[in-house]
Amino acid sequence: MYNNVWCTITYKAVVNMKHRLSFATINFLSDSIVEMIIDDDIEITIEMLEEYDLFLDQYLGSNFAMLINRINSYHCTFEAKMIAVSHGKLYAIAVVIYNKEARKEIDALLKIRAVDTLNLKVFSGLELGWQQGYEWLQDELKSLEA
Repeated sequence: MYNNVWCTITYKAVVNMKHRLSFATINFLSDSIVEMIIDDDIEITIEMLEEYDLFLDQYLGSNFAMLINRINSYHCTFEAKMIAVSHGKLYAIAVVIYNKEARKEIDALLKIRAVDTLNLKVFSGLELGWQQGYEWLQDELKSLEA
């Protein structure tokens, strides 16, 4: 019984939690969906992605989905592109974009990582993309349960 109480307390503490990484903010939208907002005008490195992976390992125990809100402009090193969004428990990624440059970067990443067949979908932030992306992630996670 005590373990169930602990799980309930932990779950409630994680949902609606915000956490600050050295390069981004992570918002817990549910127990299995996180939003990532990367800071403006930075270059993401392998070390930053290692920080992100350690954080996810600490707070997420099972399969999860991520909504990447590309409201800011940033770039990844080539090495970071090769390992980005590769967490073993990451099941689906929704990317909300606000301009053509962000779309070009996502397309380039998908081309480089074509062999990985990432479960990634892009949504326009100018056309209710955040909500559409969140709903798509919910549906993707529900498909795991079926």
